[in-house]
Amino acid sequence: GLVTFSDGVQEIIPTRSGLAHMSHICGALEAARPEAETDLSVGLRQLSERTRRRGIVMVFTDFFAPLDEAFGVLRQLVSRGHQVIAFHVLDGDELRFPFDEMTLFEGLETGQRLLAEPRSIRSTYLKRIESHVEDVRRRCIEGRIEPVLLDTSEPPARVLLRFLRRLQTGRVRS
Repeated sequence: GLVTFSDGVQEIIPTRSGLAHMSHICGALEAARPEAETDLSVGLRQLSERTRRRGIVMVFTDFFAPLDEAFGVLRQLVSRGHQVIAFHVLDGDELRFPFDEMTLFEGLETGQRLLAEPRSIRSTYLKRIESHVEDVRRRCIEGRIEPVLLDTSEPPARVLLRFLRRLQTGRVRS
């Protein structure tokens, strides 16, 4: 199944099997666009209320949100018997900050713009993003949640295949 949300649930596709259903899910994912600032904890709480049968819950987010609340809900899902996998989605440019010239940055969700000279902020930015990635990873491990860093500059199929191989070989916590 699939639940998409930003500041609330946008679309719910119930759990089913079959290729046609998978095609429906892929179509919904392709059509999804950032619309408003995401409230991760609200979306996760609504997901948690709708998820009755135990199963695998995959969350795809950048985790740029208050983490205490979000991980509280994710830990609740784990305690109710779900296997939770947190795909921490970041763009390659967010991870490596390859900018050299004066750059106008624009937030996808808010549209907020910031003009910056990248060389003057690179070191601080890279330390903060590294700290963010490590904080998410640590919280996942502490909460018995499988962390997967997903760099959007890498084809999604490759990332998912690598994860599925880990799952198949038992290198994923359950």
